[in-house]
Amino acid sequence: MEGLELIKFFGKSIGLELELDESMSCSFEADEFIVTFTDLPEFNAVALICDLGEPRVDSNEKLYKAMLEANYVFNSTYGATLSLNSETGHCAINKVLPCEIMNNDKFMAEVEQFVNIGEFWNNVVRGYVEAAGSEPPAEDAAVDVASFNAANFMSV
Repeated sequence: MEGLELIKFFGKSIGLELELDESMSCSFEADEFIVTFTDLPEFNAVALICDLGEPRVDSNEKLYKAMLEANYVFNSTYGATLSLNSETGHCAINKVLPCEIMNNDKFMAEVEQFVNIGEFWNNVVRGYVEAAGSEPPAEDAAVDVASFNAANFMSV
């Protein structure tokens, strides 16, 4: 299947008319955050991207460490990648889905899984920012991502 077909099917399934812009992207809101699809026809793939917000600038070492640990063999990301945009300072999660192995049902399941893991990491970044407050966070104030294990999640 082609990326545009998958994106349009997904949109219709949730009651939206998703149209790609000039950058081959479109977005929808899921659980209080925005998920962006980018069609990558040159790679026969679709990228899923979610901005997770900006962590506290002066005390984010623990968050970045947790993100790196989660990325290790996709330990806590279900195959997605956590990243930091050095220009904006925002954290993000993204996943590239090869269209050649997708059908509509598989794509729907992949997007749902991405939204779930995106929501988790959105809460981690937000929780870290809230835990940080105006003082540097205490040793136990950071979100405990070590207790998160994707293997314990139920597939939806």
